[in-house]
Amino acid sequence: MNIHRLSGRCAPLSRFRVPSPTQSHRPTRVDSPACLISTIEAAKRLGVSPSALRSYVADGLIPCRRVGPKLLKFDPREVEQFARRVDNR
Repeated sequence: MNIHRLSGRCAPLSRFRVPSPTQSHRPTRVDSPACLISTIEAAKRLGVSPSALRSYVADGLIPCRRVGPKLLKFDPREVEQFARRVDNR
């Protein structure tokens, strides 16, 4: 998965796939918020507080998606990769 970081912030959840001529003209989202987990759930999986997780995002240590002006969502696979990377130090 290609993650674009914008100055240490989360990449917006607004990447769209261009429909083919046989599809409708309405764009479809590449990343579905339904498959992403909340900040609280990601923090529980990592064993840290939501505040610490937001600090990791601000430092660019873990990628996330911004859903709305303040809501952060995380890909469960990226959370697991981050956990393994931290545990292997």
